[in-house]
Amino acid sequence: RQTQGATCTACGIYSTCTSCLENTEDCAWDVKKKACVDETFFGFGQVDDKEDCPCTLCKAWYDNEVSEPGWRDWIDRLPQCPCNVDVVETTRTYEYESEEFTGLGTPVIATVTTTKLQGPPGWSQDWNCNPQQECEPYHPGAYGCIRASDGLFFSLSGQQCCYSGDRN
Repeated sequence: RQTQGATCTACGIYSTCTSCLENTEDCAWDVKKKACVDETFFGFGQVDDKEDCPCTLCKAWYDNEVSEPGWRDWIDRLPQCPCNVDVVETTRTYEYESEEFTGLGTPVIATVTTTKLQGPPGWSQDWNCNPQQECEPYHPGAYGCIRASDGLFFSLSGQQCCYSGDRN
């Protein structure tokens, strides 16, 4: 027998949480390792009931959602993504004159340029994924995203559209 928490021969042959827990008594599913392992005494990060397997929980949530009448209605109300968007650059100049603020006795002038994607009316820049910052990890390779800014606020759901560097 190997050390507790390590994949043992009997446990290691199962590659899914459900198969691990249906076919063994001394094994547990290690959520972090995504492996069937010898059950440890404390069991931190381990599942020992197949009803608690991540896929089982996900499927139970999905089955509950689709059992509700009209469960897909909000999806059908989402607006279509615009085929392309514009890139808009805005430059602003700020002048700071206060000696107390600048400590220099002369005005400080700062110019700031921001870049954003602009879709048609009813769409706004997604400030979590825009040309000013990376869109990782949720939208790898995206130059920026826009969101539908009207419509489904009551449900916190909405359409999000992401674009590559050529804005298509």
